[in-house]
Amino acid sequence: MAKARVKHASSNPPGTGNGGIAPPVETRWKPGECPNPSGRPRTRPITHAIRAALDEHDGDAIKRIARTAVKRAMGGDYRFAAEILERIDGPVPQVTEDATGRPTYEDFLLKLEEAAHAERERVQGLGKGPADADDSA
Repeated sequence: MAKARVKHASSNPPGTGNGGIAPPVETRWKPGECPNPSGRPRTRPITHAIRAALDEHDGDAIKRIARTAVKRAMGGDYRFAAEILERIDGPVPQVTEDATGRPTYEDFLLKLEEAAHAERERVQGLGKGPADADDSA
């Protein structure tokens, strides 16, 4: 019994990308025609499933979830408190400058680099003898 020949990707004609088989001309997309005009969906399938499950309860489930989240936050559960605050006020903006006068991250890195350079010079100076150190001063 003869083995069937397997077509390898390297033997595909350039530009076909479909295992060497180009689709029929009449079914190809025309220039300027978009196969998905509305783009990628903004929600995921799990979101649709959760919304459908919540809709079965006529909004009562959402209210119960909200009440539970508030109770847990009031009980000291930081995760629920953070989630509620983020839902109400939006995400916390990233701070680039500290209002108290503390250096920003970039300033901190520059000062750290300067301190490392100064420490390197100090350590290299320790390798000199006492007489050498007096000559360089």
